[in-house]
Amino acid sequence: MSDVAVNGRAAPSRHLERTHPRRVRLDDLLTRCFYSAAGYVFECDPFVVPEDDEVLQAIAAIRTDDRRHAHVLGALVQGLGGVPAPGVFPWWDLDLNYLSVPCLADFVVETLEAEARLYEDTIASWPEDDAGSRAALSSILADKRAHLDRLRPVAQAAIRREAETAKAKIEAIKKSRTARLAKEKAAKEAARKAAAAKPAAGAPAAKPAAAAGPALLDPKEPGISPKERGRRTVLQMRAASGKPLSMGAPPPSVAAPAAAAAVPAAAVDLSALPDPNEPGISPKEKGKRQVMRQRAASAPAAAPAAAPAPAAAPAAAAAVDVSSLPDPDEPGISPKEKGKRQVMRQRALAAAQAGGGGAPAGAPAAAAPAPATPAAAAPSLEEIGDPDEAGISPKEKARRTVMRNRAKKA
Repeated sequence: MSDVAVNGRAAPSRHLERTHPRRVRLDDLLTRCFYSAAGYVFECDPFVVPEDDEVLQAIAAIRTDDRRHAHVLGALVQGLGGVPAPGVFPWWDLDLNYLSVPCLADFVVETLEAEARLYEDTIASWPEDDAGSRAALSSILADKRAHLDRLRPVAQAAIRREAETAKAKIEAIKKSRTARLAKEKAAKEAARKAAAAKPAAGAPAAKPAAAAGPALLDPKEPGISPKERGRRTVLQMRAASGKPLSMGAPPPSVAAPAAAAAVPAAAVDLSALPDPNEPGISPKEKGKRQVMRQRAASAPAAAPAAAPAPAAAPAAAAAVDVSSLPDPDEPGISPKEKGKRQVMRQRALAAAQAGGGGAPAGAPAAAAPAPATPAAAAPSLEEIGDPDEAGISPKEKARRTVMRNRAKKA
C-alpha cells in the first residue's frame, strides 16, 4: 500500500479512509459495543421479579465485556489512522421500556448472534499480514460466543418460567370466576325456590321467609368487577341499617301489611287486569301485563268466604277520582313518567264512564272512599328513604327527591 500525503507529511501505510470497508465495519462494531444491547437493558425500565436475578447477572457480565471491547476496537481504529467515534445508537427506534427481563434476554441473545456473524465476516476479510488486529478481533469473537452459550439456555428457561407463571395466574382467575358464578347461581336458585314455595294458609312462617331476602355475598371476593363490589357493599350497608335490600322495596315496617295484602291479590279476576294487547303501550309494559295475567291464572283458588273480595276490587278501582291522580304536565318529570300518568288518567276516565252507565245511583257511594286511596298509598318520608344516602345512583336520588317533595305537598 502506497503512502498518502496528509498536511504535507507522509501518512503511515496502514492509514485507511473513513469510507473504506474495513473502517466502516470497525466503526459499526465500535458503535455496537459502545451502545451495547446488554447496556440498553439496564438503561430502560424493565419489569423485574426476584426470579430474574440469574438472567440479570449474565447480562451484566456481557455489558462489562462490551465496554472493554469498545476500548480494543477504538485502538484498532487509531491504528488505521482514524479517530474512535461511535455512531448513532443502533436500536434508537426500539422501545424496550416496561418489558419483562426474559423478553429482554431474548433480545440480547439475538443481538449477540448477529454481532458474532459480523465479527466472523470481518476476520475473514482482514489482511493476513495484520496478525495483531486479527488476534484482537478473534478474542472479542470468542468472548461473544462464550456469553452466547451462557445466556441462551438461561434466557430460554426464563421464558418458559414466565409462560408457566402467566398460565397459572390465568387459571387462578378462571377458577375464582367459576366459583363466584357458581356461588351466585346457588344463591339465586335458593331465593327462587324460597319464593316458589307455597306457604300454608294463615301460617306466620311466611314473614321470616320474606324478611330473609337474597343472600348477601362478600364484597371483597377476589375476581369480581368494581361494579359488583360496589353493589355488594351497598347491600351490606342497607342490611346493617335495617333498610330493604331492594331500592324499590318497602321498609321492614310495612313489609307485613304488604305480605298480608298479597293473599287476597292472588284471587284477582283475569278480566280486572290490564289488557296486554292495548295499543300504544311499550313492549316492557306489555310483558309486565302478560306476566301478571299468568301469575293470576296460576294462583290458587280463593276460599269461598273471600269470593266477594275480587268483585269489590274492580268497583273500587272504577271509582278512582281523576283529580287525585298525578298531574302529567308536572314540570321536571321524564317523558316516560308523563306518558304513564296520561295512561292512568285515561284508564280512570274509562272506568268512571263504565261505572256511571251501569249504576248511576250507586256511583257517588262508590266514589266516596276514592280520595282515601292516594292517602293510603302515599309513603311517609321514612319509607321513601334519604336521597343523600351514600352509594345510590343519580336516578334513585332524583326519584327519592321527587317523592319527598310530593309527600311534603300532600
